Amino acid sequence: MNNKLPLSEGTFVFGANYWASHAGTNMWRQWDESVVDADFRRFADNGLRLLRVFPLWSDFQPIKALFKAGNNECEVCYESEEPLPHTPEGKAGVDPVMMERFGVMCKLAEKHGISLIIGLITGWMSGRMHTPRLLERNNVLKDAVAIKWEIRYVQYIVRRFKNEPSIIAWELGNECNCMADGVSRDEAFLWSKTIVSAVKEIDRTRPMLSGMHTIAPGKNFDVRDQGEITDMLATHPYPLFTPHCNTDSMITMKSALHAAGESLMYQGVGGKPCFIEEAGNLGPMICSLDNTAHYVVPSAMTAWAHCLRSYIWWCMNEQINLKHTPYDWNGVERELGLFDVKKEPKPVAKAMSKMQKYMDEFPVPVNEPLVDAVCVLTRKQDPWTVAYGTMLLAKQAGLDVKFCYITEELPEASVYILPSLVSDHGIYAREIAPIIERVKNGATLYMSWQDALLSSFEEYTGLHPEYFTSTSNKESVTVDGEKIDLCGSATMALKVTTAESILTSDSGKPVLVKNSLGKGTVYFIPYPIERIAGEGIGVSETALYRIYEKLHIRNPERVASKSDSHVGLTEHPIEDGRRLLVLINYEAVEKTVTVSLKDGYTLEEFLPLEDSSLISNHEGKIDIRMARNSAVSVIIKQIG
Repeated sequence: MNNKLPLSEGTFVFGANYWASHAGTNMWRQWDESVVDADFRRFADNGLRLLRVFPLWSDFQPIKALFKAGNNECEVCYESEEPLPHTPEGKAGVDPVMMERFGVMCKLAEKHGISLIIGLITGWMSGRMHTPRLLERNNVLKDAVAIKWEIRYVQYIVRRFKNEPSIIAWELGNECNCMADGVSRDEAFLWSKTIVSAVKEIDRTRPMLSGMHTIAPGKNFDVRDQGEITDMLATHPYPLFTPHCNTDSMITMKSALHAAGESLMYQGVGGKPCFIEEAGNLGPMICSLDNTAHYVVPSAMTAWAHCLRSYIWWCMNEQINLKHTPYDWNGVERELGLFDVKKEPKPVAKAMSKMQKYMDEFPVPVNEPLVDAVCVLTRKQDPWTVAYGTMLLAKQAGLDVKFCYITEELPEASVYILPSLVSDHGIYAREIAPIIERVKNGATLYMSWQDALLSSFEEYTGLHPEYFTSTSNKESVTVDGEKIDLCGSATMALKVTTAESILTSDSGKPVLVKNSLGKGTVYFIPYPIERIAGEGIGVSETALYRIYEKLHIRNPERVASKSDSHVGLTEHPIEDGRRLLVLINYEAVEKTVTVSLKDGYTLEEFLPLEDSSLISNHEGKIDIRMARNSAVSVIIKQIG
């Protein structure tokens, strides 16, 4: 049994976002301890043990202003118009009754062995604002009056509940970047730093989490800033709300890679650990109950294989019977629960319980997987789309990547990927220089091109550009008997000089070339194939990934490979020369997969998650029957 603290390194825990089953966001004013107790018991009885909970800001700090003549503010008081007392509660403008109820909830969580993440400033929830009346017309992310009361509020909560053992982390709040428009990046940085500092002044023993929605590079709430300010990042990877993530059904490879892919991008670019904090299907019209269970297995198992620590569903309880806003506004807020209106676990809850048990009983630690390349994201491009496409193509080709951003320190690596390069200002000369220096010293660089203007282009690529036009470029290439259609938004006529042609288009133009540069190698393709993969529909059914296979950038430490492009394979070194292999079937069909091992390795233990089986094991090949949308772990050992 894994008894380490949830969210700590080496753990993986399933959980849910919580509003009480009888009242949703009205749970604090319609408080019923017996309902919360029963909810928590049901949650724990299903093997789940992490909840993200929300002191609703408007309920917990119910303050408003009273005015004199000329609409001049005279006094801040409670909404009941009672004066704020000369007590800690009064100074913070908080409701002591709500705080008592919150304390009871913490004790109930402790009783049932549940850990809590506290979303401190929950002024935005499920499509509706919930700010104190005093601040309803204020920009709560940059107004001085708002920030003053926010500091008092969070410091009261943290000071009062910092000794509660059920609380494992504080969080800025629920998607606080949705609470106000017109906020610059500097203002977002200042607000986040102010709230984190206020919390850390009282409690430095717990991690401070971000909790934001969509914070890719270039946003006002930038993932790089959140990584600098907070201790841990989180993603909210809903397919409907994330660009290019609702193109394929949720039981396909592209969809299953979304949550882990976005989290790995945040982690690499932000420089802090990341976990999946709000995952869900947004209702049965998007994905049926059974298919949601089939979706969550490869999605969560991918996160586990990449050591992302947690997978938290939105949300625990069904809300279809609730009549108040925001539930009467938003169809996507009513049928999201792990448990239905009869309090019975849905198939997705059962799948999560099964995975939690599997992980808790796993016989070896799941260390970070071997990585084949560092993907460097650059300015001007859509970083998420390009990262998403890169991960999809890499997974299909049997590769694993990690991410960084061009403005940050370049990680040491033997292979670098510069995908779908755009515009003259997408990458500065001083930023590409260290990559080129490492190539000249023996590293490998792969670049794909959209419309970027690169100096020393011919030296790097071994291609002479004859002319460039801002017109679309369509070609096809046949790879291992499979035709691939390529399309770019610009055209560059190229002549091979020192490069070696790896792939040529069906019309005879260079598609993928390999060029020596010092002691290293540069691969180049004049098409933004990662952007194509990220934006595309049904891309995992095409042969586009075969271009990645031709790069020969596989980590030489790898000892295993797989036979199917729709099966993911991560490889994890463990003690005594053994390796853990995690295989994930991303398709909604049963299949037979062959794992090939380097000489000197053999099967030690076969660990299926569910209805999969070992067919044969002989001469360095392991044949596995994998159930649809399933996962299998294999431990291999050295012979002799």
